[in-house]
Amino acid sequence: MNRNKKILLVSAAILVSLLLGLVLVVHLLVTPERVKGWVMPVLEEKLHREVFLADVKIGLLSGIVLQGLEIREHDGQNNLLQIEELALSYQFWPLLGGQLIVDDIHLVRPKIRLVQNVDGSLSIDDLLSSSQAEPKAAPSSDKSAEENDDFNLLVSRVLLEGGDFMLINKADRSGNIHLQQLRVLATNISLQESFPLELSVRFNETDFQFKGDYQIPASRGRLDLYVKRLDLNKFISSGPAGAPSKTASEKKPSSSEEPGPVSLPVSLAGSVQIDELLYQEMMIKAVRADYQLEENRFQLQQLIGDIFDGGFKLRADVDLGVKGFAYSGDFSVDGVDLQKLVPALLPRAEKSSHGLLQVQLDFSGAGTVPQQLINQLVSQGSFKLAQGKLMGNPLLTELAKFLGNPELKVLSFQTLTGTYDLKQGMANIQAALDSSRTRFDSSGTVDLDGPLNLKLETRLAPEMLEGLSSGSPLRQAFTDPDGWGVLPLKLSGSYADPKFSLSTEGLRSQVKEKAKQKVTEEIQKQLGEEGSSVKDLLDAPLKKLFGN
Repeated sequence: MNRNKKILLVSAAILVSLLLGLVLVVHLLVTPERVKGWVMPVLEEKLHREVFLADVKIGLLSGIVLQGLEIREHDGQNNLLQIEELALSYQFWPLLGGQLIVDDIHLVRPKIRLVQNVDGSLSIDDLLSSSQAEPKAAPSSDKSAEENDDFNLLVSRVLLEGGDFMLINKADRSGNIHLQQLRVLATNISLQESFPLELSVRFNETDFQFKGDYQIPASRGRLDLYVKRLDLNKFISSGPAGAPSKTASEKKPSSSEEPGPVSLPVSLAGSVQIDELLYQEMMIKAVRADYQLEENRFQLQQLIGDIFDGGFKLRADVDLGVKGFAYSGDFSVDGVDLQKLVPALLPRAEKSSHGLLQVQLDFSGAGTVPQQLINQLVSQGSFKLAQGKLMGNPLLTELAKFLGNPELKVLSFQTLTGTYDLKQGMANIQAALDSSRTRFDSSGTVDLDGPLNLKLETRLAPEMLEGLSSGSPLRQAFTDPDGWGVLPLKLSGSYADPKFSLSTEGLRSQVKEKAKQKVTEEIQKQLGEEGSSVKDLLDAPLKKLFGN
């Protein structure tokens, strides 16, 4: 054996001996008891709480495992944090080159329990306040900054599984939050590059699955959400059975202060997919949404779904960087069966409306406080209800009573169409209803606070005029050339308490039109067929006599 080989063998033997000796020293000196003696007093001093650690396993070349870690609350009866096992595995040799490569961080069944007291404070407020009170570290020198830049952190995998988070609200039990089966997986974590992550959790018997990626230096990422079935009724508290909850309103009176502006130092984009969304008795299927959050602007690029044989589409743009959050967008509904939709939204009006609904509208405004929201909301749109029926609402009931015709309590029609223009809580409306027995043309204003001010030209087929009582206003109606009764009405009051009356302006206009028509017919009769040119000459004097 030559000299060089002997040197290599001896060197290798020495190195192995040193490593074995180092491992032996570590196992002799770094014992679970010594680690507990080092770690637990530091944690207790920082957290001001008792800390328990069941066992520690240490491997010089493999990593460290903490078992049975518990951090007690001040009362000593409950745990703030409990981790069944925390394992950290790293690579030893890259440390010598200034690189920390963690193969695996594994948290098994961590449990967190927070308490919100009656006054709104949290059981960890002391930790939050103490962390904020800590003095900021002095700025590092250029040399140390360069050294930190040279040190890279790479984590192959972080896995948290079987997690459990509970927030207990002592003031209102309905405000309790319990997240179960929490699982978080992040791989190839780097301080420089984007890395993938997954999160799943069970909340209110509903499974939420998130998937995306994130880049730490740019604070930018993507996050997609998938839910198979989301029952919103489980997330909307109705308060204690038998009596509505007034606790919140009694403690915190409604504020007129608008929120914002907010600054969110993060950029996110992603999608939401919900196969079935249930609200009250309304089932929405195939819900899909795409969103983006960039520079404090949230864009709902598209939200679509299938509902009651039709579908809807919503787009919105919200500026979070201004007070009150400015917003704009558009909304459309196509082919929704109103007979199925109304009972789901308004159970008491279960049989009030039938037909296929189409709606198109746009909107813009700002504010979240109700009154300010109404004052700043601007919206324009159109609607159409085809093959429909209206019944049992206060407007029809009062109209039938006013005209003395019970048949008007139920209106079947081919189409009901209209447009509206809403500004500062007041909507200008144009609408028309067309059927084989009734026709209505309405125009005027509707105040969102309730008051109605509408003109309503009512037309009834000849058979609807038969058998009317002598006191019916329809006895004053004029008839058009087809024998339909025409009566101008005014609608005031509110939707819940409507008031119908005859429109004197409309009646006066009808009288003038009827008189002009009668005079024209008489003169035309005297002149005969060839006097048509004379009729044109009479138009101007007749208009001067009777008005336009």
